[in-house]
Amino acid sequence: MRSRGCCRRGRPRFTASAGVIAIDPAGRISVNNDETQRMLHLADNVVGHRVEDVLPPGPVRDALTGTSVVTDQIMLTEDFWLVLNRMPVTLSGHPHGVVVTLQDRTVVEALSRELDGERSLTESMRAQQHEFSNRMHGIAGLLELGRPEDALEYVNEIRGTAGDLDQTLRTRIAAPQIVGLMLGKAAEANERGIQLTVDPQTSVSASPDRVHSLTTILGNLIDKAFDAVAQTPAPRRVQVGIVETEDELRMTVSDNGPGMPPALLPQMFRNGFTTKRGSLVQHSGLGLSLVQRTVAGIGGSITVSEEAPGTTFLIALPRSTSASEPRTVTT
Repeated sequence: MRSRGCCRRGRPRFTASAGVIAIDPAGRISVNNDETQRMLHLADNVVGHRVEDVLPPGPVRDALTGTSVVTDQIMLTEDFWLVLNRMPVTLSGHPHGVVVTLQDRTVVEALSRELDGERSLTESMRAQQHEFSNRMHGIAGLLELGRPEDALEYVNEIRGTAGDLDQTLRTRIAAPQIVGLMLGKAAEANERGIQLTVDPQTSVSASPDRVHSLTTILGNLIDKAFDAVAQTPAPRRVQVGIVETEDELRMTVSDNGPGMPPALLPQMFRNGFTTKRGSLVQHSGLGLSLVQRTVAGIGGSITVSEEAPGTTFLIALPRSTSASEPRTVTT
C-alpha cells in the first residue's frame, strides 16, 4: 500500500509535504506516497513495478535507481525544483534497497529569485548613489583646484563609459523588470572588472511576453558569462542583446572567455554542471539547467556558438504558448 504520511509504531513518520518512495533490491517500487506521485507524475498503481518502467530516462530516474547515500541534491524537472535525499537500507547485514525523500521547493525558490531580483535592484541603486557621490566629489575637487579642463575631461570620460549603458537601457528597453535586472548586473560587472554592454540593436517593449521567464533566462545566462570571464585577463567583456518582433523574442548573451571544450558541450545543461572553480565564481551550476527548463516550457530554441575566444548563447522564444523540448544546437 502507498504511504499517506501516517505510520505504524516503530516506523519513521514523514511529513505530508515530503515525497517518499522506497525501492527494493530488485529495483521495484515498494512504497510511495501521494506527494511522490504528484511531483514525479506517477500513476496510482506503480507499486510493484520497476523504476525503469514508470519513469523516463533522466537524472530523476538515475537518482532512484542508485544505491549510494545522497544528501540534499537539487533535482530540476519540467515542473518542480526538488531536493532529494537517498538512504540505502540494510537489514541483518544485507542490502534491502533504498528510501528516497523528495521536498518540493518550487514556490520557495521562485520567491527567493524574485527577492534576489529586488535585492539586486536595490543594491545597484545604492552602488550608483555611492558612485555618483564620489564622482561629484572628484569634480568639485578639480574645480576648487582651478583645473576646469581636467574636470571637463573627467565628465566626458564618465559620460562615455557608464553613461553609454544607462543611455542604451533608457532608449532600448522599456520593460522595468529587465532594466532593473540589467542595472543590478551592471553593478556586479563593475565590481568584478567586467565590461557589460548592450547590443545597439536591442529593442524591448514595456510589456514583453512572459517577462518572468525572460528575466530568469537572461539573468542566468549573464551569470554564466560573468563566471566564464572571471579568471581570464582583462579586458573581460559580456554583451547582451534582446530583439522583440511580432513573431518571437531573440536574446543573445556573448562573452570573450576561454570557451568550452567540445567534449563538454552535450553536458552543459545538466544539473550542477560547471567548468569553473575558485573564489571568483559566484554562481551555482544550476543556471544553464534552469535556462533549458524555462525555454522548454515556452517551446523555444537554444543555440550555442563556440568561437575562440568566447561563447554565445542565442535564445529564440516564440510568442505562442505551445511547449516542446528546446532545440539545442552547437556550432
